[in-house]
Order: sequence, then C-alpha cells, then structure tokens
Amino acid sequence: MENANTFDLKPAEIATPITFREGGRKFRVVHQFRPPQFADWLEYETKLNRSVEVVGAHTRFDQERAEAAEAIWDRIIVRVEGYCVGSREQETANSKELRDAFPESWREQIPVLHKMAAIQLLAQVFPTAGDETEVYHFDPAEVEVHLEAGRGGKEYTGLVHTLRRPTVRQQKEFSRVVSTALYVRGSRTEKSLLPSRLREMVRFYDELVTGVRGYSVSGQAATREDAVKWMDALHKQTAVAALFNFEDSEAEEERVASSD
Repeated sequence: MENANTFDLKPAEIATPITFREGGRKFRVVHQFRPPQFADWLEYETKLNRSVEVVGAHTRFDQERAEAAEAIWDRIIVRVEGYCVGSREQETANSKELRDAFPESWREQIPVLHKMAAIQLLAQVFPTAGDETEVYHFDPAEVEVHLEAGRGGKEYTGLVHTLRRPTVRQQKEFSRVVSTALYVRGSRTEKSLLPSRLREMVRFYDELVTGVRGYSVSGQAATREDAVKWMDALHKQTAVAALFNFEDSEAEEERVASSD
C-alpha cells in the first residue's frame, strides 16, 4: 500500500477500492462512503450478535458479520463506481454505471460479499506489532499507544495516542466491562452472548486521551479536542484496548484476514 502522511479525521468522503475475482476474472471497483460516526459503528457492533458456545471440548466463537456489514454499508454508502451495466460485447462508452441503470435500487444490487469486503477495509486499525524487546522508559503519568491503519488503499503508520495511566478505579471498571457476558437460558450447551463494548471503550478514551500524533483536521495537526470530537470510534476502541493490554480476538482475526 502507498504510505500517507497523516490520517484525516474529517474527510468529506472515503473512497474504498476493493479488488475481487468473479468467473475467473479479476475486477476492481470503488465504494465511496461518508465518514462513519459513532452511532454507525455502534449499530454495526450491536448487529454482530457475538456469542461464545462451549460444545464438548471445543469453544465456538460466532457472529453475524454479513448482517452487520450490510447494515452499516447501507447507512454510510454515498455511491459506487466501476459497476458497468451492459454485455461485454458492448463498447465501454455505451455501458452505464449501476447507479445510472438502477437509480432507485442500485444499493440492493451490490453483492453482500462486496459490502463485507468494503466495510472490512474501512475498519482496518490495529496496534503496531513490534517483535523486538525495547528498553522500558516508564512514565508514571502517561502511556503512548502506537497504531497503524488502512484507508482508501493507503497505509498509515506513526499514529500515536497519548493516554493518562488509568486509575485503580478505571482498571477495575475496565475489567468488569470486558468480562461481561449474557448467559443464554434454555440453551442445550453453555452459550453466552458478548455485548458490544464500544460505548464504554469510547468513554474511556475520551476520559484518558491527552494528545495524538499522525492525525490531522483540515490540514492541521489534530488536538486533543479534535481527537475527542472527530476520532473514529474504532481507533478509540483499539487505543484503549492496547492501553489496557486487552487482546480482542476479533481484531486479531481481522488483522490476519487483511494480511492474506
């Protein structure tokens, strides 16, 4: 991916190109989104309906990824490009874009797998994975969290969030939040639903953040206030999880999938 300088917290739109194979051929299309807001990601996480089920000696993690991706895609999509309607024999100049051919129903024509791929790319944000053991420069007041993210086919590194060290009360509250699960009564197996933690993670972030680097607003370096107001909710959640050294199995699954 192409390297970029800063991650814009207030883009007008986000172009998300996806490449896929169909019928033995390779294609590339672009999904253009408005920036997702906290409410959009919250609905996405809620619709995932994550659950953990113990079946014999095995533990199964399940979620409704297709339903969740389709819901947020429908909320934030602005337009798509590269979906040419017409037979291959027709000249490109005579083909129509999907939006022009089906102005009222083009959203319903997009395959769910395309929607899932686009949303997965939009949600790319991970803690920086360093393999080397470093000298520990301890700051009793603050911790720097380093992230990397993808957007629009570009890779953003050097994303730094400076957060206050959580108090004992906040550490206990975080432990309570991440350990919460809802037991499913009447299930023949040991099954629990895992509620979304996004709302609490965002609240922790807004309480603890003192500054950011690698982000911008209207071409200017982002301030703490910009981070609280405009930072993507998934960046906030990932930063807080890294601060508390909490490993989210779904985030790791996303990271592995994106690197394939």
